[in-house]
Amino acid sequence: MTDFNYHADLEIDRDSLDTEFLRQPGLYFRYSEALTDAEADRDAAKERLDVQWAQLDAAVRKNPARYGLDRVVEAAVNNAILLLPVYQKAKALYLEKVRRVSLLTAAVRAMVQRKDALEGLARLAVAGYGGPAGGDQSDGAEGGPGPDPGRLPQRVRNDGT
Repeated sequence: MTDFNYHADLEIDRDSLDTEFLRQPGLYFRYSEALTDAEADRDAAKERLDVQWAQLDAAVRKNPARYGLDRVVEAAVNNAILLLPVYQKAKALYLEKVRRVSLLTAAVRAMVQRKDALEGLARLAVAGYGGPAGGDQSDGAEGGPGPDPGRLPQRVRNDGT
């Protein structure tokens, strides 16, 4: 099982969008692959849990007195199985696998949102937004430094102001 640093992997270095774009597909694949593996582990744990239940069900029905039952009644058999430590251990393992799938599903969704955020940041960078606030808004004529790429251009209202 691969360990992930979810929060660090979701962070975006705004000063290295090119690097972040190149890193994104690998991150997405890494999390997607881990999700696929976790789903297979969960499914295998569920299968083991079902087999465990079937074996315990047969054992309880074969010898109900051994499990504290006077007679074989469906609800009593089910409750006896639920109380057995071997079943509880298998159930806990299955629930752990279910949690892992849920966490990785959320991580894969977050990687999609990370991609969307990268695209948004790239659009903002192309529009000249994202740098330090303030700065010169001149157009670069007469030797001025030009517009500050960190500020959006002023909007002109419909009334001309």
